[in-house]
Amino acid sequence: VVNVRINTPPVADAGPNHVCCLNEESNFDGSKSFDADGDNLSYLWNFGDGNTGKGKKVTHIYSKPGTYIVSLTVNDNSGTKCNSATDSFTAVVNAKPTSIIKVR
Repeated sequence: VVNVRINTPPVADAGPNHVCCLNEESNFDGSKSFDADGDNLSYLWNFGDGNTGKGKKVTHIYSKPGTYIVSLTVNDNSGTKCNSATDSFTAVVNAKPTSIIKVR
């Protein structure tokens, strides 16, 4: 008897595009990701600026303004080749405006 496990890959949902403020904490939420087989998921975020994070919900602080591609990869614990999925979105990081007051 040979037991064969058929694994349905998980579905990654990184959420919608974000607009973030420079040097302020931004929240990222992958809790809409799921696995139809009920396997536990691990979460790996790539923030597009050389930094990564682990967890369903994470925070990140961008130190430079710009446009970044943020990706979330979820892996189930099935041990099969089709055990991961990735989703991504765009994060636009804006510098805070500065006020200039001229006194005459």
